[in-house]
Amino acid sequence: MNFMRWASLTINGVKINHAEQDGLYFEVEYNSGKDNEIGVCKIRVYNLYQDIEVGSVIDYDFGRDFYGGRFGTFVVKKRNEIRDKADKVQELLCSERAVESSNTVSVSLKGQISSSDAIREICNQAGLNMVQIELEIEKTYPNSFSCFGKATEELKKIADNTSSKFKIEGKDVYFYKDKPKSKFIIDLNFNSGLIKNPTAAEEITLDSIQNKKAQNKEVEANYLTEDKLKSKLSKEYDFTIECMSLHSFKKGNIVNISGSDTFNGLCRICSLEMRNTNKWITTLKVKVM
Repeated sequence: MNFMRWASLTINGVKINHAEQDGLYFEVEYNSGKDNEIGVCKIRVYNLYQDIEVGSVIDYDFGRDFYGGRFGTFVVKKRNEIRDKADKVQELLCSERAVESSNTVSVSLKGQISSSDAIREICNQAGLNMVQIELEIEKTYPNSFSCFGKATEELKKIADNTSSKFKIEGKDVYFYKDKPKSKFIIDLNFNSGLIKNPTAAEEITLDSIQNKKAQNKEVEANYLTEDKLKSKLSKEYDFTIECMSLHSFKKGNIVNISGSDTFNGLCRICSLEMRNTNKWITTLKVKVM
């Protein structure tokens, strides 16, 4: 596969193309964390002599040929400056939390207001996209609803009050009972970016360590042999998948694997680690649907 790569960083509204498009060289590493954790990323920008300040907002776009787009928006939390031979490198440690989710909202609604109505109004004021509302308990405020505070905190209060799950990805907000819905299904095969056959998830441990964990009820042991080296199947995910980085990979999205020798079918992304350095490679941890 020989695709033309392209990428850009837009820092506080100023766009910087990647060196492969005659811009500046930069690298991006991203870790989504587990469900309900905020993703973090490390961005290294080479030879940009204007300092990037803490609190700056960075949009990261990348793709190959005609397929690509916005991967995420990040806020700079910490900044280091290092030297790589003759190069000046700004190393930026960023949080995925969207600026909009930290916006302060002031909501005052009169009359009988449902939890869903309150969620929509908070999202509307904060500039967030309401993608999914599936509440475990739909509560009604009999006379009025009002709140004042950061959008994330106010939405979390409603999630707790309705016994529902809640997450924000970029500007997209999801309230759900079991699983967040996926906007689309990503087809992944050896022609579209799959690098290796999916690998079944398992953890190899020494017998004594495994027994201790099992006794503490930290894991359920699944002994495959009588040897001292044992195997425990992971419950968090079913397969690890190594593939080319795609901007559409997001925690919770659905991937359709085909053409593999080990697993084919639908799976949901539990977490991902992206390394867009020299090679643009992502490792997905997925759960079979």
